[in-house]
Amino acid sequence: MNIETILVPIRQETLAALLANGASSHESVDEKIIRLISESQANTHEEPTIQDSWSQENSHLSKYRIDLLGESYGVSSLKEVLVSVLGILADLNPNFLQQFSLRGGRTRPFVANYPEAIHPGKHNLVRYTAEVRHGWWVGTNYSKVDVARILRAACDLSGITFGTDLKVTF
Repeated sequence: MNIETILVPIRQETLAALLANGASSHESVDEKIIRLISESQANTHEEPTIQDSWSQENSHLSKYRIDLLGESYGVSSLKEVLVSVLGILADLNPNFLQQFSLRGGRTRPFVANYPEAIHPGKHNLVRYTAEVRHGWWVGTNYSKVDVARILRAACDLSGITFGTDLKVTF
């Protein structure tokens, strides 16, 4: 029997949890992973995956590289970096955008239910917004430093580590 082996990066905590889950002394790690996936698919409805939220079609045109939770993607603008990452975090946690709307910068929210709320009192700046998910908007006129600051706050709220779980190459 010819078995192809691939190496997959996995955090120590994740491996420990995997090995502890329904431990059976006769079950290999491969068998345990297959069993857990089968159980998961049988017990849950279909959830959006990270890949569902991204377009990889034009990765050769990418200016920026995003590594999020083990998946790598290329996008062509800071706007796409921000909208894509926030969208994925929203897919992973349906309450994320609502919770993130309660956080913000010094003068304006990071996300809001309508574009005018992103730039309060500056209606001419509404064109510098983008819809992250239906009914949720983010500003798009940010520098690399600002995008990194917003993504750090998003990671903090999501319980993931900026620079480890989410890496952006600007």
